[in-house]
Formats: sequence, structure tokens, C-alpha cells
Amino acid sequence: MGGTTDQDNFKHACETAGRRILAVNPHLLVLCEGIQIYPEDGRDWASTAATDYHSTWWGGNLRGVRDHPVDLGAGNGDQLVYSPHDYGPLVAPQPWFEGEWDRTTLERDVWDPNWLYLHKENTAPLLIGEWGGFMDGGPNQKWMTALRDLLTEERIHHTFWCLNPNSGDTGGLLLDDWTSWDEEKYALLKPSLWQHGGKFVSLDHQVPLGGAGSTTGVSLDDVYGDGGGDPSDTTPPTAPTGLTATATGGSSVALRWTASADDTAVTGYDVYRDGAKVSPAPVAATAYTDAGLTPGTAYRYAVRARDAAGNVSAASAAVTVTVTTPPGGDPSGTLRVQYRNNDGSAADNAIRPGLRIANTGSGPLDLATVTARYYFTRDAGAPTVSAWCDHAAVGCARVALRVVPLTAPVAGADAYLEVAFTGGTLAAGAHTGDIQLRMSKTDWSPFDETDDHSRSAAAEYADAPRVPGYTGTALAWGAPPS
Repeated sequence: MGGTTDQDNFKHACETAGRRILAVNPHLLVLCEGIQIYPEDGRDWASTAATDYHSTWWGGNLRGVRDHPVDLGAGNGDQLVYSPHDYGPLVAPQPWFEGEWDRTTLERDVWDPNWLYLHKENTAPLLIGEWGGFMDGGPNQKWMTALRDLLTEERIHHTFWCLNPNSGDTGGLLLDDWTSWDEEKYALLKPSLWQHGGKFVSLDHQVPLGGAGSTTGVSLDDVYGDGGGDPSDTTPPTAPTGLTATATGGSSVALRWTASADDTAVTGYDVYRDGAKVSPAPVAATAYTDAGLTPGTAYRYAVRARDAAGNVSAASAAVTVTVTTPPGGDPSGTLRVQYRNNDGSAADNAIRPGLRIANTGSGPLDLATVTARYYFTRDAGAPTVSAWCDHAAVGCARVALRVVPLTAPVAGADAYLEVAFTGGTLAAGAHTGDIQLRMSKTDWSPFDETDDHSRSAAAEYADAPRVPGYTGTALAWGAPPS
């Protein structure tokens, strides 16, 4: 890497090929793929030990760009596009597909450090050169959905692998007869294709897909009818103001801000922690709770507004907050509470948390001594809230629920759902299995869960320090809001 002209230096190969291409046709974009491995910090290419390298898919590793960006020469910098590849577990098993994993872990452990940082830091355009796979109804489809959602929300260009059905690793959009369309796979892919009013928009925003008069696509001229596209498609909204951050326990921060001045054009807000976007999707409200933080650590936050065309505002004024260490809640103790969000909507008339209690001690755990508390807001008027157990692996008859109002509301909560057990023993290393809960107001009015202390967007079970657990009256896990 670096400035060498070694034949194995991929940076040098991209620069050499790119400059020669632009010398022939200066109007092209030059796509540069990634490599597979890159030395870990403190290591170099002289090492022959596999453990000294960050490894990912062939073509998927662009870590070196941070220190060694590709240079296409004066005046050609805006014609460079980085083009990584990414695939799922059916192509090859990878360490990041072991154990509990979801979009959050993929973004944190694989996509961010290998290539997504280039987009988040506005270093250069990205085009995901290859992604796709079989619809297995399981892990591979879970990965495809996660990457599809990322590409859609971040408006990242991509090319899907592939159309033909004879790719042994992935299959195609055509079925084995080379004629029939794989409707299920296309339905998964379609939301990531840029659309307006049910029609597809061309990459250059000018020529309707399919040619003149086509019904399969539109240009921005077709959309806005003004001969040049709507200025709002290129003008970012104004930045939000008044950002505040409040530590709400040992591992979470409650953020609030004032809407952008042109809020009618804003479709959501992106939340950034220490320069990296942490909100999994644009936040519709002007509040967000960031969880899973390290006690005793200072975090710096900023917020950006996003409009329907994907334009992003400048960042709000940044604010720094320190997450204090909670009393108790030692993760190495006797139990952990794990949480899954069973309802993607934060504004319907039910709260549907999924919980599990895991025994992390060395001996059996008496469930009759265990309680967990899910903190939430009842919203305007503090109405009465009822709770039900819809399903429990241990049996709903062994799950006791009650909704407890707080005598003094705090940020993110004016009540909590207490989950207790009528009896039973949990072996060391075991968990209770799925417990599906539901809460609704007696008047069936909608909740606003966006700032609820215990809520997160977790689609799979994960440790939930914002859902504190108790043995008797002693806090054994997590921390309540304060």
C-alpha cells in the first residue's frame, strides 16, 4: 500500500488503470473495488499470520482508503467511486454470522469499518458492486433484508447479483427455467430501487427508464414538470437546533432537539455519536434514546435533518454528555435481561416488548425472586395501561405482570411494566426463552414510544441494560432511568 508501485499494490493498480481510462475518455466514472484483507493496527504486510489482518469478502475491504486514498490526478477526484462487495452466510460462513447478530452488529463490526465510513464521512461516493443471495427464509434472507434497509435509508447506489439463475452461490432474479421471475426476491429488492410515484428514477435523473414515453420509469423533469427538476431535490434542509443530551442511567442517553425551520420538508433526523450515525433509520420525532453505552464515558452527539430527496442538513451544534456508572447492575452478576422489539411502530396503540431472563451465575436461579422492569411513558393524561402475556416459553401462567406508575416522572418514563414469575428454577447458563408481552391503554389511544427509556429497535434478542433486573429488592442488572 502507500506510495509503492508494487504489482500487488491495489491502490497503485486502481490509479494506473483509472488514469489511463480517463486519458482516453475523461467523462467516465472510475470504480475501484476493495481487497480482502488489511493489516490490523501495529501490523504490516510483512506478516504471514492470518490473525494479523482484518479479513472480509473478496472486494469488500476498503479500510486502507482512510490512510491511502486513490488519487486519479488533478481535476479527476470527483470521478472516483469506491465499489465494495458484500455477501451473506450462504456464500461462506463468517465470524460475524456466529451467535446473536443483526443489522446493528453488521453495521458496527463489518460495514462501518470496511466501507460504510466512506459514505458517512462524505469521503467519496459508494456503489455496492455486488450483493444478493438465496431466499432461504433464514440467516441469508435476514442478512439481505438488513443490507437492503441500509442501502435504502442511506440512499447508497448498488448493483444486485444477479439476473441469471446459474450463479451457484446466490441464484438470480430469474428462476431455473430462465423465463420465470423470482417474485419473492424481487419484492425484497424493490424498496432499494429509487422510485417516485410507483415509477423508477434513472441514475442521471434525466432520461426515463425504457426510453421516451416509457411507463417503467421517470426523470425528475417528469416528476416536477419544470424542465429542470425541483430545487428542493438538491437543496438541503436547515439544521435542527437546541440539542440537549441527558444521561438516563448507566448506559443510555436521552436526546431532544428543536425541529428544523423548514420542518415540513423534513422526513426524519439522523443522530450521530462521536461522528458516526447511530440511529438505524431516520427518526421521525425530535427525540431519541441512545443505548448500550459504556458507563463513565463521555459521548459527543449531533443531529442532521433529512428530506424526501435524501438531502441532509448541516449538523446541529454538538453536545457532550458523560454516562455515569450505575449503582449495581454488574453484567458479571447472576442474571441479564434480554430484549427484542416485537412491534416496529412507535406510534400505534400497543407496546409489544419481548423479554428473556438469562442466568449468568454459576448455580441455579430461583425465578420466584426475579423481576424485570420495562420503563415507558403513558403520554398525555397518564391514562390507565393494561398488560398481557401473549406467549411465554415458560408458560404465561407462570408470568405475573403489573403496571406501576412512577411517583415522579423522569426522562423517558412515567411508569414501568414489572415482570415477575410465580416460581421455577433456571439452570446456570440457561434462559427463560421467549416471553411476548403487550400493553395498551384502556381507551386504546396510541402511544408515543420514541423517547421511552426501555425501547430500542432491536429485531433480535440482545442484552438490554435499559430493562433493569432484580433479585429480591437488589438491582442485579442494568439501571432504571434517573
